[in-house]
Amino acid sequence: MVKGVVVVILGLVFVGFGVAGVVAELGRSSARAEVVSVAQDGSWLVPTVRFTAEGGQVVTTTLRRSKKVYRPGDHLPMRYDPEQPVRAQLESRWAWALMFLAVGTGAVVYGIVLVRETGAAQSS
Repeated sequence: MVKGVVVVILGLVFVGFGVAGVVAELGRSSARAEVVSVAQDGSWLVPTVRFTAEGGQVVTTTLRRSKKVYRPGDHLPMRYDPEQPVRAQLESRWAWALMFLAVGTGAVVYGIVLVRETGAAQSS
């Protein structure tokens, strides 16, 4: 029974992370950014991009280090918080959020089954 409860709790934690990710993505906006320069940091590449945010604000920001090769003039899909557009991100986090939701939901269901089976076995 304890094992089932632990699995349910862990599942709920995963579901919580998934919900937080979905909520964060819902509050973000999309834009097409142009790579304006690419610096090199050891074996990593550090692209700087420019895009126009909602309201017409032109934003220039440096992205995280990457192994991907970007060239000035490349156009990339961006996600950004309208309140802080300089904290733009290259990739969407939908996939991670949905993965956490799926794994968490599966764990909750499995934990409930374990609790029921253990409870039924103890009452027999």
